Order: sequence, then structure tokens, then C-alpha cells
Amino acid sequence: MEIIETYKQKGDLDKAIEIAENGKELSNAIEEILRELIHKREEEKRRHMLEKGAELLE
Repeated sequence: MEIIETYKQKGDLDKAIEIAENGKELSNAIEEILRELIHKREEEKRRHMLEKGAELLE
């Protein structure tokens, strides 16, 4: 954000926009990875609970 603001203040709007667009793409990629990680964690929790339930039934 500071880099974008610096270019904006210097009047280099094209560079500010370029950096902001790159940041947005990176943010979107991170968001997708985060969703995948959260989904995987939830699956592992469910699997763990099922395994514990099976152990209790034995």
C-alpha cells in the first residue's frame, strides 16, 4: 500500500495501478489457497472425529 501511495503522490498513476493490479492478483491467489487449506483442515477434523468415534465403539 505504501508503494502504491508513493507512486500516486509522484503522479505516476500507471505504475501505481500496475502495482495495485499485481497485488490484487496475489491477494486472489492467497484467498484461493486459504479456502483450500480451510477445507482440508475441516476434512481432517471430520476424519479424526470419525476415527475417534470408531475407537469408542470398539
